[in-house]
Amino acid sequence: MPRAEVASRIDTYILKKEKRKLKSLRWPISCAAAFVLTACAAVSVAPPTTEAPTRAQPSPTPTLSPEPTATTTPEETGAKPGGAFGALSFGDEFEGPEIDTTRWSVEDGHQDNWPDTPWRRNYKKENVYIEDGALVIRIAKENVGFSSGAVVTDDRGQESPFEQAFGRYEARLRFPHEQGHWCAFWLWNESEQNVDGSGRDGTEIDIVERAWLIDRVQHALHWDGYGEAHRGAEHAVSGAGLADGGWHTFRLDWYPDVYVFFVDGKETWRTDAGGVSESPNFVILSDEIGNFGIGREVWGVGPIAGAALPDYFYVDYVRVYEYLPPQ
Repeated sequence: MPRAEVASRIDTYILKKEKRKLKSLRWPISCAAAFVLTACAAVSVAPPTTEAPTRAQPSPTPTLSPEPTATTTPEETGAKPGGAFGALSFGDEFEGPEIDTTRWSVEDGHQDNWPDTPWRRNYKKENVYIEDGALVIRIAKENVGFSSGAVVTDDRGQESPFEQAFGRYEARLRFPHEQGHWCAFWLWNESEQNVDGSGRDGTEIDIVERAWLIDRVQHALHWDGYGEAHRGAEHAVSGAGLADGGWHTFRLDWYPDVYVFFVDGKETWRTDAGGVSESPNFVILSDEIGNFGIGREVWGVGPIAGAALPDYFYVDYVRVYEYLPPQ
């Protein structure tokens, strides 16, 4: 992409962000269940352990530097896109005693929009907390039904505490072990619901979703809303040792002309499906309760009634870096 065009996109994004106020957010009806992947081969994995592995201590909370230092991406397998990544624009190492509410909004409410999965987004604040230097999202059985949790960098109707277009997004995660629910690290904004045949004006970006009990995760993109006009693309990653009960790192390098996804430092998917979004997104960490089929290889691995609860989704850190256009 010509440097002048990249610079023009960045200028446009900055102007949009200055003017933009988020409307009252209506969370999307996720279409992830519609993309059940059957082409991936199943792999043999050891049964999940019930004991937490020893976790490496996260690094101290980074200081936001006003002077960016360009970083490189030696793990990339394709041609390097234009531009680089600089200063940390958002980060949380989760080392405090409580969730930093200046950075995150904790979801609390029941979004009962799915008759077949009535507890899908039954989010409760008490299911989200800090423990041993990590964010914990708990999946629990209630007196009636089930509940889970989510945090977002959106502030419900106000200008988002953090949103960004382009940049590097990274999180270190440890997955739950039980059936009937799935966890995700993803980016979204209401602009995803614009319907014009293109994802450039808004795309849901699922950096990682795990909805299986086998060694498989998924990257995905969704644009043009969640109705009849919906379009999307996804890519499964198998055989990376992701069912070992340990910690794994997931990353997106979002350039103006391409998305590049990584698992544990290795490039796993490179795409510009839909046209790369120019709209700023906020960050979401969530766990949703699903019931889309029976079996370790089926999306949602339901039913939740068969899970040994509570179960836990852990987040060691989240780090986002600014994008630096070519000079």
